[in-house]
Amino acid sequence: MPAPNGLDIREAGPDDAETIADLHVRSWRSAYRGWAPDDWLDSPALKDTARDYWVRLLGTPRPGLATWIAVVDGVPFGFVNVAPPLAEARDDEQVPPGFGWLHHIHLAPEAIGQGVGAALFRHALGVMQAQGFAEAVLWVYGPNARARAFYEAMGWRPDGTTAPHAFPSASGDVIVTSVRYRGVTAR
Repeated sequence: MPAPNGLDIREAGPDDAETIADLHVRSWRSAYRGWAPDDWLDSPALKDTARDYWVRLLGTPRPGLATWIAVVDGVPFGFVNVAPPLAEARDDEQVPPGFGWLHHIHLAPEAIGQGVGAALFRHALGVMQAQGFAEAVLWVYGPNARARAFYEAMGWRPDGTTAPHAFPSASGDVIVTSVRYRGVTAR
């Protein structure tokens, strides 16, 4: 699907932390409903946690770390983030040597199906290619069928690597499988 008219993808800065946190939480609450714990998704603290995360991430420059926000006619519709591998990565954050990492891509629920996600994805691929990566990976939760279908439509495939991810819940952690996808940065 072509990107909507009026789409602008711009690099995010520290002043965008609140906006990106809001998009992130709205995306989680829409896409993860039904398999992530409702008490985690509905927690008022979730937005504070997301905001604190994005304040730190956007306020701490690191080589290879960049975030872009998609705005359509002045309204934020999504974001994408590429990052270098983490020094102390969890099992579901492992990046093979020499690969780029598409760390985050999230859309506002009302942006799904409008071409914003594909435009952000292609933008991230171009950035990783410019950074010297011919291939890259991303992690997606196994139950997230819509996201997995999107990545596969973009030409990416699972590489056989999986890891458990725990979502906290008042009744005990809910464990889901994270699946690593792999693809090329040039199209």
